[in-house]
Amino acid sequence: MSAPAGCSLSAFLATCSYVTWSPPLMDSQFSKSPGNVVINDINGTIPSGSLSGLENSDGYTGTPQLSLDCGFGNSYTMTLLSDSLSSNLSWVEEMIISDCYDMVIGDGAFSVLTNMTLLTIMAGSISSISTTAFTGLTNLTTLYFYATFPASGVPAGLFDGLTGLTTLDMSRTGLYR
Repeated sequence: MSAPAGCSLSAFLATCSYVTWSPPLMDSQFSKSPGNVVINDINGTIPSGSLSGLENSDGYTGTPQLSLDCGFGNSYTMTLLSDSLSSNLSWVEEMIISDCYDMVIGDGAFSVLTNMTLLTIMAGSISSISTTAFTGLTNLTTLYFYATFPASGVPAGLFDGLTGLTTLDMSRTGLYR
């Protein structure tokens, strides 16, 4: 199966290295449109529109997932801005962010993921999260924070508008000691 430089494709799983990929990722660069996308070794800002060409157009029938991974033990950083994720990613139902040791989550960073039902942020630490990071995520039912929060705590209004949320686990954020 063919994939763009810095990426590999196995069935519907695309795995790309942040160090070697060239955004934007486009379905047309893959021999088959990926239904699951993993970006590894992130260290920096996810560029504007970097995933703007992924449409999941080949009929993947599993649970579509996007994973952003800074890499265990790397002490890498990640910044998600309001335009880091594109509206064409509305097909994503589950997202995992892992091992980012200085995470900045900006205004409306996840707002385009309108069909997302599960978000897991694990390992590492969140240095800053905007009160509007989750705006528009009315289908989000499960939110797991397994990353350290800033000492200032949870910004007021962070969970406003998450009308579908039934499970929230913040037990590993360092806020409840």
